[in-house]
Amino acid sequence: VLMLSSPEEEVLYKACEALYKFALKGEENKLTLLELGALEPLFKLVTHEDPTVRRNATMVVGIMASHNDVKKSLRQLDVTSAFIARLAPEEEVVIHEFASLCLVHMSVDYYSKVQIFEQGGLEPLIRLLGSPDPDVKKNCVECIYNLVQDFQSRAAIRELNVIPLLLELLKSDYPVIQSLALKTLGVIAIDRETRVMLRESQGLDHLFKTLETKEF
Repeated sequence: VLMLSSPEEEVLYKACEALYKFALKGEENKLTLLELGALEPLFKLVTHEDPTVRRNATMVVGIMASHNDVKKSLRQLDVTSAFIARLAPEEEVVIHEFASLCLVHMSVDYYSKVQIFEQGGLEPLIRLLGSPDPDVKKNCVECIYNLVQDFQSRAAIRELNVIPLLLELLKSDYPVIQSLALKTLGVIAIDRETRVMLRESQGLDHLFKTLETKEF
């Protein structure tokens, strides 16, 4: 943890690598890292200019975010805008994966949902539904599913042309992605305007075909 304040990039990314392996072993280890004060320096490294440091720090915070106490601390650090920025097209796929994973964990909480929405998180999440990486797709559709529980996000998402992308995910080889896409379509179809758009894009045919052939 002390190595996280080193000025040397090689030391930083190796320290992050070691902490990632440690955190991966279980929830207790994530709490230990939090108690040792690792979260704040790790979060600062998420925006580091060196891409390897940035990637490794994002990986650690991404998996630590599943712990409730870590989530609370992340809210206090106001991390959502930094993780939304990591979804930019120029970032590498691994950063997309773990930044979106962190946003999935954060988006369970109402306050964080509002922040993700207000800070423009919907657009990059929707764009990454077209990612070639299944983990990125899964995280992004899960985060969108959490966000559209709120009326504001449902209204906004309608304007961002998400329906064709969600319908495309129904054809995914991964049942978890299909299931999340279907659940998301179910939630956004609560609004009349979305149902009209679904009919216009022949989305109902896609839905019925999926329901006929898949078991969820």
